[in-house]
Amino acid sequence: MATIVERPRKNKPSTWQATIRVKGQTSVVKTFEQRCDAEDFSKIIEAKLKKLAEERSKKMKRLDKKQATLAGLMDERLRDIVQAFCESDESIPRHKKTAPTILRVIGNITLKDVTPLWNKNYIARMLTKKTRIGTTFSYSTIAVHLQIMSMACRWRAETLNLPAQQLNFSKKHFPKHWENRRTRRLSEPEQLRLEAVLKA
Repeated sequence: MATIVERPRKNKPSTWQATIRVKGQTSVVKTFEQRCDAEDFSKIIEAKLKKLAEERSKKMKRLDKKQATLAGLMDERLRDIVQAFCESDESIPRHKKTAPTILRVIGNITLKDVTPLWNKNYIARMLTKKTRIGTTFSYSTIAVHLQIMSMACRWRAETLNLPAQQLNFSKKHFPKHWENRRTRRLSEPEQLRLEAVLKA
């Protein structure tokens, strides 16, 4: 689905922001000086995203129709499994929001390629990436990535009626005390002062 929104500018003509969303694909957003350009762009990109979504859906159906085996499961691409999981009813909004970041980094590896070395390298790569607000990814966020990938693989095994495989989604290479645990709670006087400031 494509939406086009006018973006007024002070002392300048409005711009037009095109947002194209297709289930299972990363949303595309681009701004144009003319509405007609935004409309043309939306038509082209929406068609491309729908084609990609259809191709991926057909591929997953073909995989399901094959006789399910552990070897077959291990030959599936991790990105396909994560994407399918995040589109399923088993995932929650947090999973869906995080998936695009994971998919940009994991590449085209299969489950049999998820080795301890791959796990270590994934953590190292994420530590060099920047978030949308320009900060580096925290170990807490990377832990969520590993959790989502692990959950997706268990979900995929269940859909194929196969035993879940023990894969290398581990926090073994995290530093000690990586969790920024709370050292104390807000005291009652502090809470009262904070509420007073907010009310004012």
